Amino acid sequence: MQIDTKNIIINRAHRLGAFKLGNRSYRPIIACFMNYNDVEHILSNAKTLKSFPGYSIDRDVPIEISEARKRLWPLYKDTKKANPNESVRIVYPAKLICGKTVMKDEFPDWNQTLSQTRLVDFPILDDQSTSNVDNPPYFMSSAPRQADKPVSVMSLLCLQAVLEKLHSQWM
Repeated sequence: MQIDTKNIIINRAHRLGAFKLGNRSYRPIIACFMNYNDVEHILSNAKTLKSFPGYSIDRDVPIEISEARKRLWPLYKDTKKANPNESVRIVYPAKLICGKTVMKDEFPDWNQTLSQTRLVDFPILDDQSTSNVDNPPYFMSSAPRQADKPVSVMSLLCLQAVLEKLHSQWM
């Protein structure tokens, strides 16, 4: 790939799957980029890897979308054979389109789901300075959250993981 990587920032990168001693199989690498435009630039140049067997670049999608696309693949092949002059493609998340006609949509309410908020109200996490081993140095307050300050589920899960790690270090 002929991409200038000097200005591309990778937030995080790691391998997927478990390492098996003596196994020569390759494990995929997943990378999180700082800038979305870098992702688009890399994916648009991924076709240059066709001359290198064993290498590919693709988006990381949830398992539900991956399985839905696998279910569409046989129908894609049949539709492609039946309509050789038409453009047949699978579009995100898992929709088979032939020409301008939707042949099958695995997630028909996708846009409606995305238009809803994914933020939920949780109790406020308060800090309580205590060195008592039986009580962690934080507690869940019963005070309701302010309606204008929703908390993302993901940020709460990350915060919970950090607090649990700190708690295990203090024990």
